Amino acid sequence: LAQCAWCLPSARLGELLITTMAAATVVNPTANAHEPAVLICERVTEWLRDQRAEVEACNDAATTTSAATNDVAGGADGANDVAAAAEADAHVLANASSPQSACETAPWCPHWCDKEALAEELQQKISAATDKKTRKRVNKEGEATRKELVDRHRSIAGSALPRMFEDFFKLHDELRPLLAAHEARCCAMREEVAALPSSDERRARVRIFYDGTEDKLYSNFSAHRLAIGELGFLKGEQLFHVAKAMLCSDIDTALEMVTTTGGP
Repeated sequence: LAQCAWCLPSARLGELLITTMAAATVVNPTANAHEPAVLICERVTEWLRDQRAEVEACNDAATTTSAATNDVAGGADGANDVAAAAEADAHVLANASSPQSACETAPWCPHWCDKEALAEELQQKISAATDKKTRKRVNKEGEATRKELVDRHRSIAGSALPRMFEDFFKLHDELRPLLAAHEARCCAMREEVAALPSSDERRARVRIFYDGTEDKLYSNFSAHRLAIGELGFLKGEQLFHVAKAMLCSDIDTALEMVTTTGGP
């Protein structure tokens, strides 16, 4: 999902996106291309692609500028080229095990703040340590790495969130008529299902999913990663809390929420 930059399973608009997808394809398989559910999905998908394209364009521009600067600084000195290539190869080998580092040179590489994965990796290193001194050193290095990860994510988010959510709220305003039309349609469908004479018939027409039930496919609390522009979100719940903070123009709380999967 993160690589596709397609799915947005959280916040008010995101939740409606997911339910509209279900309504368009599961509950109502005969939905046509002009129904609100389909139009909402298409517009949100377009918006997500635009967010990604903006990052790619900025990265391409930065890469071009960097390459031009290196050409001027390096001149015709072949030794500089060889040294730079060797340094680049060493960097790739040193960071081969890191998914974040592995995609640093890609046109689009959203940043993730996965502290749980980092803690798990640290625990494995501590378990493999053979003495107390080594374990203490590994733990200290792990804490420094965690702090660096959080600080970098906050820095990226501090720059990205205001612009991202200004666009997001404009999108929400644009889609208000479609969202209202779809909500009315959902209410009508719910009344239709409620009027069915038997529980078996009603059960055949509905799907209940939430954290705590066996069917958690669309739950905000499930670890479904998603990325918008420069930022990666570890689950829908995290994006939901960030969106609420940004709706209140509370950037400080948003920066706290973007580095944790817990609530405020």
